[in-house]
Amino acid sequence: MKILVENIFFHKIGGISRDGRKFLDIFEELGIEILSLPNYELKGKFFEKVEMLKSCVSLFRREVRVPFDLYWQQQVAPQFFSTRNQRISIPIVRVHDLFPLTNREWFTFWGNLYFRIGWRNARKDSFFICNSNSTRAVLLSLAPELESRSTVIHCPSDYLSLAPMGNCNCQGCESDIISPYYIAVGTIEPRKNYSELIRSFNLARSRNNRINLVIVGRYGWKQSKIYNLLKSKNKPENLIYIEDCCDWSLKSLIRNSIAFVSPSLDEGFNISAVEARNLRVPLLLSDIAVHRELHTGNAHFFEISEIDQIWSVRSDDLFRADSNFEDHPEQDVHKMKEIIDRLTLSKQEGGAR
Repeated sequence: MKILVENIFFHKIGGISRDGRKFLDIFEELGIEILSLPNYELKGKFFEKVEMLKSCVSLFRREVRVPFDLYWQQQVAPQFFSTRNQRISIPIVRVHDLFPLTNREWFTFWGNLYFRIGWRNARKDSFFICNSNSTRAVLLSLAPELESRSTVIHCPSDYLSLAPMGNCNCQGCESDIISPYYIAVGTIEPRKNYSELIRSFNLARSRNNRINLVIVGRYGWKQSKIYNLLKSKNKPENLIYIEDCCDWSLKSLIRNSIAFVSPSLDEGFNISAVEARNLRVPLLLSDIAVHRELHTGNAHFFEISEIDQIWSVRSDDLFRADSNFEDHPEQDVHKMKEIIDRLTLSKQEGGAR
């Protein structure tokens, strides 16, 4: 059996995403041959928008000459290949979140258009693998008919804890950060709610000038004001921004922090919070569905309106390792095999009719 993956969905700056790597490992474990289409080279925002527009209006279709049985999308997006290829393959979509459908204001016009066209196409015949029960609940609230065509396989949780020791020239490795500090990790984009985090921290800092806040993450979209502040030489001394960070450096930064802070307005999974918990770091998390689903032992949950109170929470009171979520790679391999066997049988029966 052969599976086609789009490199554009797997490859991030610096390599394959953690979640992408997990599924590549699952496919290899099952003995499935992995095919990939060449990834285009990103030449800037304008070029990226042109590619997205071409995909949305079906001006860009690829005829894949090598036969394949499954087509894997690492996010909801318009399909890039020809009608013939769509007809002979089974599409599987990884669902990280559905925020362009539920919270359009968090995304750009192009991002919303791209996702919505992908959603319209995918829901017709795709199988959806959600990254959490919370994400699947949203999926079914939007399309109840997908209950029989969806399941949950969580994101990986132990990648960072297994990252080997090392040293490089990234900003994270070169930064000399004075403890104590809190840390927040994630792309600079609206739903991460960094503006409120920074406001609240500056207030806390006025009462205790010994603490620091480290924010790690590349720029995403619609947050130029926050990004410019973080990059500014005139930003508060206690606010440290690290844009470029290798896995080893990130692991060290999280492990040495007072607590991991996430004031997100919503999340599909929040892999950084799970990795922080596995590094035995206390968590200060916004009270949203997926945080409640994945964390119980060492987390303090707060309403966004009460964020100013989190800086007085004692980390010692949070340091308990118990949790209601654990990653089980062997079970995920077995589940994926069952999914593929079921989809293949259904395809064969459909072709026979």
